[in-house]
Amino acid sequence: MKNSITQTATTAILALACSAAFASNVVPPKSSQTQVNPASVAGIAQLAQLPDLIPVISTAGAAPQFGVKNIGKVASTPSVLYVHCQKQTPALGPCPMNNSNDPMVESSNATLNVPAVNVGETKWFGLGDFPGASPAGSWGQGGYSFSVSVDVKNQVQESNENNNTTQGPHIWNK
Repeated sequence: MKNSITQTATTAILALACSAAFASNVVPPKSSQTQVNPASVAGIAQLAQLPDLIPVISTAGAAPQFGVKNIGKVASTPSVLYVHCQKQTPALGPCPMNNSNDPMVESSNATLNVPAVNVGETKWFGLGDFPGASPAGSWGQGGYSFSVSVDVKNQVQESNENNNTTQGPHIWNK
């Protein structure tokens, strides 16, 4: 019986010693949680507090309207709006967006300085607001396709710089 108790005690001591030795050599598993850099969090928070300008177009009325909307969290600073026009029937001539006498000026493009835009506000501009653009009544018959870009000179730091140009053609039929 004494041998049996001694053998059991020896086995228990060996088991404890082995598990202690094993435990000291075990590397704890890496955390599955991503470590967050506090500077990154601050940067994200700062981005969330910026303006975000997007272009809007209305071609439903008697003349096209071009807008700049601020969907960000704070008011923007002034920026520049760019409009490109393409006639659906190019043989009828270029779009009269810019009737400058300068041969280096593309008549199908126009830019306009836009004042600051408040949060949730949309500032609308018509053809008459663009220097050199012909009034809608003088545009020839046919379809005109417009694309619009906001903040083309990157004057405004925005929370999203990838949504500054309209997608798809916006057609105005006269």
